Amino acid sequence: MRRKRFQCPSEQIKARPLGARGGVALVVCSSKLTSDKAAFIQYYGARLEKLGDFTIEGNLYCRDVLARAEPDRYVFLDQLHNWENPRAHYETTGPEIVSDLPQVQAIAGSLGSGGTMNGVARFIKEHHPTVKIITAESASGTKIPGTGSFSDGDFVTPFIEQLRERNLVDSWQKVDLQRAQERTKSLAKQGFFCGIQTGAVMEAAVRAATEMKLRGSIGNLAAGYRTARSIRQDHTLMLKGSNILMEPDPRFRDCVFRDAGCRQNLLGTLHRISVECS
Repeated sequence: MRRKRFQCPSEQIKARPLGARGGVALVVCSSKLTSDKAAFIQYYGARLEKLGDFTIEGNLYCRDVLARAEPDRYVFLDQLHNWENPRAHYETTGPEIVSDLPQVQAIAGSLGSGGTMNGVARFIKEHHPTVKIITAESASGTKIPGTGSFSDGDFVTPFIEQLRERNLVDSWQKVDLQRAQERTKSLAKQGFFCGIQTGAVMEAAVRAATEMKLRGSIGNLAAGYRTARSIRQDHTLMLKGSNILMEPDPRFRDCVFRDAGCRQNLLGTLHRISVECS
């Protein structure tokens, strides 16, 4: 009997024309783009263009050059200026967090466009004003994908400006690459396989929790993390499948991760990780 060859999802995707209707994608990115993401984009057949050191440079190129020259060919959603960006998080992500974590003490996330944190912060402060909002940005001289380096001239979007004007953020944390990498490695040891951006958010959350003497759950908005598929047990946590359960330990505080891309009724398991705060 001939054994049927297993075809993994990535192969199935590549076998089909790029896009549901066979379209061709052009991806414009800044120098912050990591090599693994570049390889991912090119693997699926998209054309990659690198432009400048800041996201706004690619943004303006797409808006003022590509989309303006061929309006019938390109649709540019403009993540950095389109207020539908934060509105989506005001209407979905914020309410989801409160629904799943009614006793949450603080919410931490990184600032790129600022859309996620703007929407979440506005909803939280309107309905639960005692909850603290923590943001992570890249320290001067540091490039962290998805996290703006505003001290070095990265574009401050209208969403971030509104956060400042309305005093919606309780703790603005600047994280350097080394600390973000260390946190990322620490997360991996506990079963969270995520990127440096999530490591930066975790560093900001722990630092702010220590400074503000927070107790209880802290919601961390993270994108694209993965949990361990193996089973492991130690003094602080137990991993089984995609569920992470806290073991009682007074030295540790509870930090809860949520994928920033989730929407209502599509949320998977909330994952918990133990973090020792000095």
